Amino acid sequence: MPAHRPQARSLATDAEPIRAEIFSPERMASHGASLAAAHTVATTSRPGRPVRPRVIENGRVLHACYRNVALEIQQQRSHSPAA
Repeated sequence: MPAHRPQARSLATDAEPIRAEIFSPERMASHGASLAAAHTVATTSRPGRPVRPRVIENGRVLHACYRNVALEIQQQRSHSPAA
């Protein structure tokens, strides 16, 4: 039986930004307890996907990004922070 997954709320519809939801230590403990109560722990395990291929691919992407930024700096070109 799959674990219960609470429905995620859309941040796009919230009037306040997420930074407005800073929890006090007491509120964080209460939130943690409610999350724990809403989920179940699997008593059996199942094989997951191997992590190594994903880590290798992420490394390739990060290295390519590094090379592109280094080339732009070397050529004294600017780029946007979101690039």
